[in-house]
Amino acid sequence: MAGIISVGIGLLKKASIIYFKIVLVEAWLFWISILPIEGKEAMVLSIAKEQLHKALTGMKSYKFLKA
Repeated sequence: MAGIISVGIGLLKKASIIYFKIVLVEAWLFWISILPIEGKEAMVLSIAKEQLHKALTGMKSYKFLKA
């Protein structure tokens, strides 16, 4: 019984770390979006932001589907 509880606590810790990383990346994306960047850099950052957003959305939906 204690083994099951410790495994559950370990999984909960891993899930909270992953969720914290997702929130951290989303905060980074927000700060990138408000920076005054122009030219090629702006286009590259815009594409990167879209791709990261898609990946994060996929990770969140996968996490909820798997749970």
